[in-house]
Amino acid sequence: MRRHFDDLQKRMEPVSIASFGDAQIVKHLDGKLEIRGGTEQEKTQAHDWMKQFNIQSKPLTLRRVR
Repeated sequence: MRRHFDDLQKRMEPVSIASFGDAQIVKHLDGKLEIRGGTEQEKTQAHDWMKQFNIQSKPLTLRRVR
């Protein structure tokens, strides 16, 4: 079976773990978690959730999406 570049690229995309309104927590292949989008309140909720349930992850990255 031959693999296509598109299949490889799809596997490298981050996976959505949870969402709080418009804020999403995504996990990258290297284990880093990232909060994307949302209001400041939604980001705070997402960050609190991460601190409560996901203690063993790599450092958090906040990304502003416009």
